[in-house]
Amino acid sequence: MSRKNLFDISMDNEKETIDADEFITRVVSKETKAKRSALVSEYFKAMSKNFDRCVLKKALVIMTVVFCLGVALYSINHFFELFAHKSIKLIWAAIILIATIFSRSIKSRLRNSQKSIKPSKKMSEINEELGKFDKIIQKELGVSDYATDIDVFVNVYDEDVEDGDRANEKAKLFEEGDNLCIYYDGIVLSIKKDSFEEIVKIDEKAYLDVWNKDTPYDRGRYMQYKIEKVDKQSEEIYKEYKLQGYYSVRFSQGDKGYEIFVPPYDIEPFCDILKLSPKEIY
Repeated sequence: MSRKNLFDISMDNEKETIDADEFITRVVSKETKAKRSALVSEYFKAMSKNFDRCVLKKALVIMTVVFCLGVALYSINHFFELFAHKSIKLIWAAIILIATIFSRSIKSRLRNSQKSIKPSKKMSEINEELGKFDKIIQKELGVSDYATDIDVFVNVYDEDVEDGDRANEKAKLFEEGDNLCIYYDGIVLSIKKDSFEEIVKIDEKAYLDVWNKDTPYDRGRYMQYKIEKVDKQSEEIYKEYKLQGYYSVRFSQGDKGYEIFVPPYDIEPFCDILKLSPKEIY
């Protein structure tokens, strides 16, 4: 049976719509959603301004370094022209080599700059407001106080990019009677516990855009999962962390199969609620 990611989300005219809408049982009110959207929009505007300002500063530093390097290399070349004319070719070869290494360094720094830029004061303030607002939304939707913070892999796609981009995003897991419930981005999805069939370990690499936990990825209980920081220069991928595998929590409704993709460090709460043990497929 082919299965669909429960968190497949289609992007249509800048509006995100979760495909598995038959499992949505509670939705945040339009008024609350509008207020949150305004905050999110304000945050991205602040982020854009902060990014432009920081990139401009870095560009000025790079231009200054390039200018000084050029002056230094010209001076060295002029010196050898006076005292060792035959060594000019060797000097220019060194110049080209240094320029190549320097340009590759600049390219790498600019490519990764957006993720390394420190948030502005305005961004931090808005982010704090969003955190408070999210608690208001959870209360409005009746999310259990005992809900567990988890990551799920969300796949956002559109007509032009069918495979989409898989990213780890925050959610909350809890149970209500016979249902396993997941709170995600202003909605609650409810799935009958007896519809779940298995939890399968997928031995394929997966990537994280961001680390959502308070404890660092290489500390405490997370050390056992051997999470690695991505080497962007060698892997040419715009992600932050690499996992050695992940899990598929599988269930069916009628003749349709679904799965929830979960990082290894958050699979235990699913096992506890569903009374299922993970198995490996060879």
